[in-house]
Amino acid sequence: MRTIFRRVNIVLTLCTLPLAAQASAGAYQPSPVEQAALKQLAQDDRQSFSRGGVSILGDFLGIVNVTAAQASEVYQENEVAGDQKFLGKKVLITGTLRSINSGLGNSPYLVFDSRAIAGPQAHFDKAQIERIAKLKKGQKVVVYCQGAGAIGGTPMFKPCLFADDAADRGWLEIRQSLDAFYAGKPANHSVIPAMASAFRAISTLARAPSGCPDSPSTCKQTIDAAVQSPDINEAKKQALQFFRDAGMDVSKVKQKENPK
Repeated sequence: MRTIFRRVNIVLTLCTLPLAAQASAGAYQPSPVEQAALKQLAQDDRQSFSRGGVSILGDFLGIVNVTAAQASEVYQENEVAGDQKFLGKKVLITGTLRSINSGLGNSPYLVFDSRAIAGPQAHFDKAQIERIAKLKKGQKVVVYCQGAGAIGGTPMFKPCLFADDAADRGWLEIRQSLDAFYAGKPANHSVIPAMASAFRAISTLARAPSGCPDSPSTCKQTIDAAVQSPDINEAKKQALQFFRDAGMDVSKVKQKENPK
């Protein structure tokens, strides 16, 4: 699993969504350290996704990460190739705004800068109007859309969400999937058991007292120290085996994702 625990100033608080710590008897009960590690990872990963960067959420959603200029170049070169790359796909687009527009039925859409006369378009529903009304030409934005082909060579993406809104929704889905895994249900993506193994490894290596969850600053220091431990990879491997021996579904974890 990709190491995302970067050294950022995150105030760890108790998770506001119910975690498997409240699951029924017999299910895996994540420790306070594991719950805090999830909180820290989610915060960091949401920020990366919202900025158009590489993220666990991007892997989970199966996105194509591209700049608006790159998408335009692909379609300008070959529309068939553009459709193969983007049509019907989940796409995270980073670009600079050329214009902010109101389309049919006053539905808002953005046009990105590119070398083409007509830049890529990102279409939103009316629920986003208030936020879109505050945008300015030349502003850099990151949006999460579905590829909708091209019209007259112009790449079209719709429906779209701003990346930070999509990150919040996506991480809610990840947390629900993690809860389901802890409850003994089949994992719906390889990142779920990989994350669970990483959190258990961190908890195993955490010094006592960990400070979780009562002392956020101490808890964060404990997690950071565990992540940087020379024993972290071996601890991940053992954690994955722990879940396997417990009969939990780790089958989706690819060999290259196994902690080594």
